[in-house]
Amino acid sequence: MKHTSWNDGWQFSLQGGAPAPVQLPHDFSFALPREPRNPSGMDGGWFAGGIGEYTKTFARPEEERCALLVDGAQGLTEVWINGNRTAFHPYGYSPFIADLTPFLREGGNALRVVCNTQMQPASRWYTGSGLYRGLELITGPKVCIPVWGVCVRTLSIENGIAHMWAQVQVLGGAGCVYACVRSPEGNSVIEMRQEAAQGRAEFTWGLPANQLWTAETPFLWRFEARVEAEDGSIDAESVRFGIRTIAADPEKGLLVNGASVKLRGGCVHHDNGPLGACSWADAERRRVFKLKEAGFNAIRTAHNPPSTALLEACDALGLYVIDEAFDCWRQGKRTFDYHLFFDEWWERDLNTMLLRDRNHPSVILWSHGNEIPERGGKSFGWEIARALSQRIRALDDRPITHALCSLWDNPDLQRLQDAGVPFGEMDAWARFTSPCADTVDIVGYNYLYERVEADHRRFPNRLIAHTETFPEAAAPSWRTVEENDFVVGDFVWTAWDYFGEAGIGHVAYEKDSTAGLRPWPWLAANCGDISLCGQRRPQSYYREIVWGLRQKPYLAALDPRAAARKCAVSPWGFEDLFAAWTFPGCEGQETEVHVFARADECELFLNGASLGRKPLDAQYRCAFRAPYQPGEVRAVVYRDGKAVGEEFLRTAGAPVKLCLAESWPGEELVFATICVCDAEGNAVPYANPLIRVSFENACLLGLGSDDPASTEAFTGPARHAWRGAVLAVARRGEQAPVLRAWADGLTPLEIVL
Repeated sequence: MKHTSWNDGWQFSLQGGAPAPVQLPHDFSFALPREPRNPSGMDGGWFAGGIGEYTKTFARPEEERCALLVDGAQGLTEVWINGNRTAFHPYGYSPFIADLTPFLREGGNALRVVCNTQMQPASRWYTGSGLYRGLELITGPKVCIPVWGVCVRTLSIENGIAHMWAQVQVLGGAGCVYACVRSPEGNSVIEMRQEAAQGRAEFTWGLPANQLWTAETPFLWRFEARVEAEDGSIDAESVRFGIRTIAADPEKGLLVNGASVKLRGGCVHHDNGPLGACSWADAERRRVFKLKEAGFNAIRTAHNPPSTALLEACDALGLYVIDEAFDCWRQGKRTFDYHLFFDEWWERDLNTMLLRDRNHPSVILWSHGNEIPERGGKSFGWEIARALSQRIRALDDRPITHALCSLWDNPDLQRLQDAGVPFGEMDAWARFTSPCADTVDIVGYNYLYERVEADHRRFPNRLIAHTETFPEAAAPSWRTVEENDFVVGDFVWTAWDYFGEAGIGHVAYEKDSTAGLRPWPWLAANCGDISLCGQRRPQSYYREIVWGLRQKPYLAALDPRAAARKCAVSPWGFEDLFAAWTFPGCEGQETEVHVFARADECELFLNGASLGRKPLDAQYRCAFRAPYQPGEVRAVVYRDGKAVGEEFLRTAGAPVKLCLAESWPGEELVFATICVCDAEGNAVPYANPLIRVSFENACLLGLGSDDPASTEAFTGPARHAWRGAVLAVARRGEQAPVLRAWADGLTPLEIVL
């Protein structure tokens, strides 16, 4: 089928208002006022829902078949063509196809897509609203290869040869299928021909196993199929694929191309900071690039199918993916979540997820649930788990996982806990969850890393992945991965900060030191290794050290005013550290300086004077108390008595100008981080002026900061800096974009991006 991007030329109206032109992807909630009365509440960051209507007129295509491919539409979604409802879809994360063919007419055709997100809360995080992923118009002849009708697999890799298999489905009649395999360089290496029998053609071939797909070597091949029908019509489809095998071995762990792989993972939600829930291809590529830069080799799409754009970025740049289907089954977690539709829709949504995603080499595990209330057997939960696994295995041969957590609603476990029995020794948890765990190949443990040794004795053939862990537990949880073949990886909650679950990773002081989510105006979780705007936070560098990927120590300090106050850090949080030594007005006040390193000892110097040596603990950390004095603080780390690395922080001067700290040029979007700097270009983290931005030859899409509790809109041209920086995102025009940024009292910035 012919795929045509259909993201331009739409009109949008909110709840019957006046229509206005929009470009897809589009998240209409992101432009609505956030208010404490909005029913999405803390879970949804107090963003508003509503009923949004997208309209478009188009001429009837020349091809015989015509359909709309929706990669994701957030809310209860209806597709109407010429007054006829052709599709309804309730799950905002799974793709669907709306067949337009029966209702087309000559001349103009009126298309209308309605997305309803009024019923809140509908999730435990910010969902967004509307057509927040891309659309495609699908056209083709009567005899055609349907959407997702091509499947390519690596059967085995033996003696330097990759044995490959492909199936091509054919709809509408008989035809001859011609296939071509192209190398990563684009060269045709195999050409084949097969008559379609009973609606499909199958091909097998061999290739030299010298360009295999891994996260480190993401070689992408292409399979092209063409069907020629008896009436002379031709249809074509092509997919990218990687040559790679996946296996879950009870003794060797997770095997990629026969080699053991440990997953350095992080969970990610679907939103994109200043762009809201919109899944722009460039935003997903930037996200994957930054995750890899921080040392990750895997992500878990928590807790839903991701966008195609994210998977394509993982394929091309190299990240392993746990592709997750659901956050709930029959028993809901929020009033209006997916449990209202599960019985009727789970099989269709699971089918489309697998059919769409099965050719992506980055997808190495399927997950059919996260912290499901029925995990202990309630509401026929064990039977549901079995049915889901059976459905997955009918469509694909990749391993399956499921993320389990404690049974917080189980009275047997509560009695044991009250009696002081360590959780790792509770056989009751294993007894209640093993029927669900037995349906999968790798059992996901959420915050249960302390159970792995005892559970290995209970279940010697069980493979385990830490599907969620706390940031502060990076070292002990990763140690269980390093030391045990049966533990295949660790996924922090979370790799990238997100909207909703407001303040789950908060750091609170004194009277505000309670646990749990945070009240209005908090909008962000504040728990990502990487911030809303894509900046690495201290826990990211710490994790890189824990993984053994960073040899250089990392140095950061507490603001002296915070060091003097009682502090409570959420289990999902991390100390509020600054990789800075600039705290004006705090001279002489004592603070904490933290050092992370894989070393034996650390010596701290303040303006050249040694403050002594301290051993680094088993978590690769140490902390010094030191008075704040402007100048330089330096850490030198030692192993076996020899200096093996050092890092320093220097005091910045007064804020003088705006600078471009970082830019990321995409094909369609451009990202620019603007920071406040002193005369020498050093960042001034305490300066938070109102920064105004404009673009020439580009359209501003979003302006954001990492402030987790801001009340400022992300869609306007002005925003206060947070810790000295803002991020501007714009859509390119035909010429090179020119960015201008200015703030009162500072030298403005003007630069060609």
